[in-house]
Amino acid sequence: MNRQLPPLAAGEDMLLLQNPDRGFRMGVEVDIRGESGVPYADARREIGWESDKMRPHDIPVTVAQAYMYLSGFCDRDIPEGGLRAIEAYFDALVSRGMKVQPRFIYSHAMPDALNDAPQAIILRHIDQLAPVIAKWKHAINAFQMCFIGAWGEWHGAYYDMDRGLIARAVMEKLVVPNGLYAQMRLPRYKNLLADTPYYRSIGIENDSFFGKIPDRGYGTGGLDAGTEQWDQLMREAAYAPQDGELYWHFWFEQNPGMTVHAADALRQLSEHRFSTLSILHSYFDACIVNGDAGKSVMGRWMEEKISKDWLDENGVLYAPAWFQDREGRPARRTVFEFVRDYLGYRLEAQSVDVRGGLCPGGAVEVEMPLVNHGFAAAFNLSATLALLDDTGCPVSEESCGEPASWYSRSPEDYADSRPLVHTARARLRLPDEAGRYRLAFRLGNTLGQTARLANCLEIENGYHILWTFTI
Repeated sequence: MNRQLPPLAAGEDMLLLQNPDRGFRMGVEVDIRGESGVPYADARREIGWESDKMRPHDIPVTVAQAYMYLSGFCDRDIPEGGLRAIEAYFDALVSRGMKVQPRFIYSHAMPDALNDAPQAIILRHIDQLAPVIAKWKHAINAFQMCFIGAWGEWHGAYYDMDRGLIARAVMEKLVVPNGLYAQMRLPRYKNLLADTPYYRSIGIENDSFFGKIPDRGYGTGGLDAGTEQWDQLMREAAYAPQDGELYWHFWFEQNPGMTVHAADALRQLSEHRFSTLSILHSYFDACIVNGDAGKSVMGRWMEEKISKDWLDENGVLYAPAWFQDREGRPARRTVFEFVRDYLGYRLEAQSVDVRGGLCPGGAVEVEMPLVNHGFAAAFNLSATLALLDDTGCPVSEESCGEPASWYSRSPEDYADSRPLVHTARARLRLPDEAGRYRLAFRLGNTLGQTARLANCLEIENGYHILWTFTI
């Protein structure tokens, strides 16, 4: 049996916006000291209220960057109540369907002699956090290399310290044992770990996103087009989740003429293979302040049309069906929609092929070629092919590939823009009892959330129904 699988068309994009571990993400914060004396359940409720307040209800989000201020303990251990408050923060976000990008920080106003922590305290806090992160590793999208400097961005620290030592402690005590990815502010910081076996699992969290432009003095840390840092990230971006954020909307208001042009943004998002991008910065923050997100940088992206010709000329990959409706008519698409839909992975199955005898107790070989049209691979997901009975329960299920290696284009050479075809493949044993069964495919993450393919397929309990047959 061979069956072609139709793709989603324009107007059906909302079906994919709840896909986990990708897309626009939120930003939230909590002062751990302020919650450390509150009972766990109360802290969870209070923190939950804050995460709801800071969530854009018109744009679904499944990831939140979480600032956790440890400044109340900058000269001593985190007390047991503080550790419980950190757990409550994870719990509150998970209960709202969000994975966490945790960032533990001491101050945002550096150098800060009052609130910053010296190296010995930072290392002690890392040790204290190890069991907490191990317990909540299923809730983490990527662990941000933090602790040092303003907002944990590694600049403006009050104390001198061995940054390589701290980076290794974070990786070896919080990240690697838990099978996580990490993110650092700049490639030049990542290079402190160039001689380690976990170097490739570190992505970049670009807090100064201006698109693909040369250095204009905007505080990018030297991560500008034409620099070695830029080119290094192009070479390495395929192997870990990449994240970033624009400046706050008020900054653009105070600096007329400065913006992030849509074309420049798309070039950077594609070249650096972004998995997530803040929707709070210069979109939702404008709504909070003045009730009008449309005047923000991203708001203007909503008015800018994007075309197949521009994408082809600039080597940015896309799904052909995204530009036409279900009847095959051309659809007007915007830059904002493109960013929204292509951050991270966008997996589209091409067909499904089944070989073998359909008899009780037999086995079938299943192959499903698929293409990833997104900027990045499908990190933190697992993929299975399964046989479901009439009640929807799997009677046979096998792993069918590694979504973290389902790249959209060559991972080694960005200039090679030929779309890659991957194959989900498994051998499934047929049940001993005759009856009606369904072949299905499932993508799931460590929270038990499921992701949808960009195909017109029936979905039941997170399983895509590929074929129904009787033995």
